[in-house]
Amino acid sequence: MDAASWVTVPLHGPADSFRFMSFAQSSDCELQNRAITYLQMAALRFHLMVTKFDTTTASEQVHNLSPREIQCIDLVSQGKSSWDIGTILGISRYTVDFHLKNVMRKLDSTSRTLAAVKASKLGIIEPQ
Repeated sequence: MDAASWVTVPLHGPADSFRFMSFAQSSDCELQNRAITYLQMAALRFHLMVTKFDTTTASEQVHNLSPREIQCIDLVSQGKSSWDIGTILGISRYTVDFHLKNVMRKLDSTSRTLAAVKASKLGIIEPQ
């Protein structure tokens, strides 16, 4: 089996999304710094071109919150309690807590408040 030389380029996108592109060549010589720089630029340009064709927003793509979860976290950002949210939406406070736990898990948050801040920052809900 021939020796190979490769480079992996990290590509960071919106809402903490992450991708990478790898290039390899089968040869006895290593990739030169100049070639690595060109590959990095090519990967970045390719990534930018591909993201232009993506019609989903970063928040939908990465976090995939349901409409009810978005309603609940939006009301949390307005300072509403689970009881208040349940009354407004016509559901029990236990159902509200269920939706908010899902939001917290999807946004990797340890509290409702932090989840609301992250949702606002990601454009999932409007800032209050």
